[in-house]
Amino acid sequence: MASTPDETLAGSNPLQNKITSLDAKIAWHYEQISVLKAERNALPPIHRLPNELLALVLVMYAIESESLSTLKWTKTMLVCRRWYDLALVAHALWGHIDLGWVLACNNLRYTRAIFDNSSRVQSVELAGEAKYIHHFVHNLDNTEDDTLTEPVLTLPDSVFEGGMLGLRELKLRSIHVPWRTLRNLEQLSLTGDIHFARPGLRDLTLDFLIPSLTPDVHHDAVELPFLTSMSLRAPLVDCTALLNHLSFPATATITLYPGSIHAGADAAEILIPVRKHVRAPSSPPPVLLRIACQAGREGAGFSHFNMGVCPSTAPPETMDPATLRLNFHPTDGDALGEITSAIFTAFPTTAITHLDARKGAGLTQHTWSTALPALPALDTVYFQATDGHAALLDTLADLDPPVQSLGLCVAMWEYESYALLALLTRLKALVVPFRFWRSTSIVIGLGTNRSGSWRRCCLSFQAGF
Repeated sequence: MASTPDETLAGSNPLQNKITSLDAKIAWHYEQISVLKAERNALPPIHRLPNELLALVLVMYAIESESLSTLKWTKTMLVCRRWYDLALVAHALWGHIDLGWVLACNNLRYTRAIFDNSSRVQSVELAGEAKYIHHFVHNLDNTEDDTLTEPVLTLPDSVFEGGMLGLRELKLRSIHVPWRTLRNLEQLSLTGDIHFARPGLRDLTLDFLIPSLTPDVHHDAVELPFLTSMSLRAPLVDCTALLNHLSFPATATITLYPGSIHAGADAAEILIPVRKHVRAPSSPPPVLLRIACQAGREGAGFSHFNMGVCPSTAPPETMDPATLRLNFHPTDGDALGEITSAIFTAFPTTAITHLDARKGAGLTQHTWSTALPALPALDTVYFQATDGHAALLDTLADLDPPVQSLGLCVAMWEYESYALLALLTRLKALVVPFRFWRSTSIVIGLGTNRSGSWRRCCLSFQAGF
């Protein structure tokens, strides 16, 4: 230990010696305090942590040191008996096991242990020859537990070394890639992955997304200034979150297939970004409304109900891409009415002059009676010669003011001419009140397929007063 200040001081002035002695003692004590603090701080306070927090510290260390799969973190178990016992019962430390082998024929016997414990397995990473991986996945599919989802293929970074500067179009299904290396993509189609942020994208297709965006968490907007078209198929919450997450031009064409929309209330959240898009000042005003539906089996509502708007009127023989198209699954007629009303509130329907109802044969007169009055500028209707469109004609007969133009598309089997006759009876009732109707643009085509011959006829009628 260092000598005290009194033993090292000397001088002739008693007062000065006293002051110097006190200063030396103060400095010495400060030095001793620093030594004691350093010794105190060296004592590991981690021992005072409760078991739950100490186990979490061990897990964090294993993850941050990238030793979770190599088991190098197990050296921490040798610190003391308490750490050893905690590590044994910390499931997160043993949740990732790297068997350290590549799939080969002599290793397949180990896979039985994985199959027997498949209910506990959250993910499996495989590498090896394709035939052995196929064997593994095939046997995994035969297990009764469905915890593991379909396989995801990960491409090595070396595939994309150099940035793939010439790559313009990419279509992936359940494959993750290093997006930072792809800079010039213009067309992208993904299934099972939404980790993208390519500003140069022009066409974007997302199918069955992995949920990674939540509407109650703030995410920075992804700018897609050159986007011209986007197709999105995903659960409702993911569709809504992604629409709020992306920033794209109002001129882009959007197709949405959100799941779990069976009534008007279900569509409320997603119609907020839809309304913002379709009513943007730079968005082309919609003049044509397309409605398509298909009834479910045994009266179980509708298997789908599709509604879209277009910025240009389309002749009956074409199906131009819609500026915005939405797909729903109403449970019954009342739910369909709720959804229709909600959509008409979001869409600028006052400018719509044309209605394409060729695929709307499953709608009732009650539905048409609700929908048509919401289109005050409607003057042209396209429909098809089927029994299902009789309800549309009956509704049009009572519409005031009446429509000015009808487009009739006939597509039937030769032996189903009775359907056309029944429809023409209602068409006659609709036409009689007018002074004359002028028939134009009559196009007749004949074709065949495996089931026999069919005829297709497109006619346009212009009303006169």
